[in-house]
Amino acid sequence: MGGDLAGAWGDSQVATPSNTRPRELVVRVELPELSSAAGVDLDITERLLSLAAPKASYALQLPLPYAVLSEHGSAKFDKASRTLVVTLPVAAERLAPPPVWQPGSTGQSPEDLARELKEAERAGAALQEQRDAEAAAEAEAAAARRAEWEAEDRRKAEEREALKAKAAREEATSIRDKEKADFEKEEADLVTGLSQLDRAIKLLQAVGADQTQSGDVDSKQMLAADATAAGSSRACCSGVYTGTAWPAPVR
Repeated sequence: MGGDLAGAWGDSQVATPSNTRPRELVVRVELPELSSAAGVDLDITERLLSLAAPKASYALQLPLPYAVLSEHGSAKFDKASRTLVVTLPVAAERLAPPPVWQPGSTGQSPEDLARELKEAERAGAALQEQRDAEAAAEAEAAAARRAEWEAEDRRKAEEREALKAKAAREEATSIRDKEKADFEKEEADLVTGLSQLDRAIKLLQAVGADQTQSGDVDSKQMLAADATAAGSSRACCSGVYTGTAWPAPVR
């Protein structure tokens, strides 16, 4: 076979590209006039397979349907069928580069540039104003929270002071009640003691009166007895010596 070998595909899957990307390409080139691969010049690039055999007048320029890794490929000559089998791994699919922004025009006039600068300045001022407003709102909210915390602290302090005052009042009331109870008990004891003393005095007075009355009766009885005895003696003597003087004693 001589001449152009562009249609010499041995793998139908490679010869007819499909939507599925293969892992490798297998190219089979029949060389019936050659008994070996000696004298065959094979050159493979990313998208092109070139083969030349000057002695047999073979020449092939085969565009490849996929980009291949030529440095990792292999070639083997089958002597039985006098076919050169070239296996080429398919390179990974390359992603499309990201789009690059292109300005609408090649340049700006001084007026356009001034207008853009002014708009950028206004936008910056508006952004700064918004940030200032947000900062002021945050500061106001923080002040409100701080005032609320301080009010809560004051309320708790007042509650603590109120509890202390209540406890002090209760303690003072308890002390007064105890002192009052002690005073009332002492007063009751004093009244009881005075009452007992009064009864004792009255009892002593009653006993003293009885003793005085009994003594007077005894005295009167004794006096009456003495008077009776004296009267009897006078009557006796007067009956013996009536009208006669007592004789004088002998010296």
